Amino acid sequence: MLAIERRKLFLDTINQHGIATVSGLAQMGGVTEETVRRDLMLLEQEGHIIKTHGGAVPNEGSISDISAEIRQNMNLPLKTKIAASAAGLVKPGDTLFLDASTTALFLARAIKKFSEIRVVTNSLPIINELSHQPEIKLVGVGGQLSRTNQSFVGDMASRLIQENYFAGKVFFSCRGLSEAGEMFESDEADTAVKRVMIQCAAERIMLCDSTKFGRIGHVKLGSLEKISAIITDRIPDVKWKRLFDSYRIKIVYC
Repeated sequence: MLAIERRKLFLDTINQHGIATVSGLAQMGGVTEETVRRDLMLLEQEGHIIKTHGGAVPNEGSISDISAEIRQNMNLPLKTKIAASAAGLVKPGDTLFLDASTTALFLARAIKKFSEIRVVTNSLPIINELSHQPEIKLVGVGGQLSRTNQSFVGDMASRLIQENYFAGKVFFSCRGLSEAGEMFESDEADTAVKRVMIQCAAERIMLCDSTKFGRIGHVKLGSLEKISAIITDRIPDVKWKRLFDSYRIKIVYC
């Protein structure tokens, strides 16, 4: 197998399953783990994947139609830690907007046993996750179903939020964040609903693991000037710290 064919095989496998290990790819390609690591380095340099400890996941920003099911299996440890930190900010009596990101789904799982809170969401997986929790008042935003993102989108969803709800906190994620302070997404319809949630909330809290810093998408979500806090595992370097300080954004480390 030629090197270019092998790398394509590895990339297809990572995109299909949402994650792959170095050892698994080595066995699949019949090569050493060192060869796999070199291939993954090249694929990362080309913007196709993101290397993780012992493997790789797809670069979400480079794939606009990656399914929610696959995204749920990406960066699991980071999403779990970020969700736990976010849950610590939720108080009795809160009304929350949760977007259709997979990190928000992890947050929904972290607050399942909470009481005296209201959750408004356009995410079908979050609706399913919280539908059997009687202590949580759940509002599912209707509209056209995006099967890829498993979310309700369109004018109906946006208007329902804008005309009827205000939240103390919105928890949301994005596909990428530029050094110029712009947040990016990859789906226009879902981004429109997310913008309305951000506009109609008092505290805007971004759930953003460090792999998203410097990643660019093709749909602009908005500027960091609207953001109250960012929950992340780490800040890559001092230039990002300066950027967040310039917007007076609180950083919460998970």
